[in-house]
Amino acid sequence: ASGCPRLQHLNVAHTDGKVTDVAITKIASQCPQLQHLNVAWTDGKVTDVAVTAIAQGCPLLRFLDVSGTGGKVTDAAITEVASRCPQLQHLDVQDSH
Repeated sequence: ASGCPRLQHLNVAHTDGKVTDVAITKIASQCPQLQHLNVAWTDGKVTDVAVTAIAQGCPLLRFLDVSGTGGKVTDAAITEVASRCPQLQHLDVQDSH
């Protein structure tokens, strides 16, 4: 992530749990220009920890998909995104119970 400070689009959907909070938190701290993030269906390995870090570190975020996160992304993280990412246009939370 430190080599990609201008990263704007990241899709790690359907990665069978190989991508976790550790990686997404690192992206959040190193890629402030991120606008599009898809962490859908990551086998519950991406949680509130990562989504909150994204909200805090990526204020330009426009698209976030946390579908199928097995209840690991909760209202707390979504509220953080809503308050810190004013440019958000698309939020998908289907099947995230």
